[in-house]
Amino acid sequence: MNFFNDKRNNDLIKLLKKSEVDFSFDKDKVKAKLWLSLSRPQFKAHHHSFRLEVFKYSAIIAGLLIFLSATFAFASTSTPGDKLFALNKLGENVILDLPLSAEQNAKMYEHIVNKRLESLEAINVNSASQSPDEDAAETRALETAKESDESLSNAITVISANQAKLSAAGNTVAAANLDKVLLQLDDLATRHELLIEELKNSSHNAQIKQGLEKHLSEIRSIHAKFRPQSQKED
Repeated sequence: MNFFNDKRNNDLIKLLKKSEVDFSFDKDKVKAKLWLSLSRPQFKAHHHSFRLEVFKYSAIIAGLLIFLSATFAFASTSTPGDKLFALNKLGENVILDLPLSAEQNAKMYEHIVNKRLESLEAINVNSASQSPDEDAAETRALETAKESDESLSNAITVISANQAKLSAAGNTVAAANLDKVLLQLDDLATRHELLIEELKNSSHNAQIKQGLEKHLSEIRSIHAKFRPQSQKED
């Protein structure tokens, strides 16, 4: 077992290097310092040695998380097109991978969709004010629409599946709570559609316009496929 050779952590290190935040990140130095600070006498008994190894790796993970916490906090404010956005998404996925309840998981998905909506709203404001770098602005608009499409698709698919499982298991209270989140997503999807439609209509780049239409169609498709249970019963 080698924590520092783990693929996810190597991917994280690459993202940190690309982010160009104002600190230098040296994986070998961090590793050496962590091992030095965690050095302990070795025990001869096999089970003591095993427990010590578990402690060392656990402490290394904790130390690395503390080291990265400030960077994740800074990245959390980034939007599609920013250098730190990939790190922002990684942080979101780490939270979604936690053993949360279906209701907590749904709220996190809703939070992410709201963040993407805020990014779309900001893009529309900047588009209306006619950014001096039109090509960069249109590229960012397409990237924001892509992330909007992805966030809605993931949220609606996962929450709908969880709601179906809860309903089948007879957990009507939790299923009803997820239905409330789906109602919120239903409204958010409509707002995402309107904003992307505005971006498409204001675009002067045929390729960007085509890309925006693609993501708009995908949002409309996932929106129409999954409807809150309360709406189906109307």
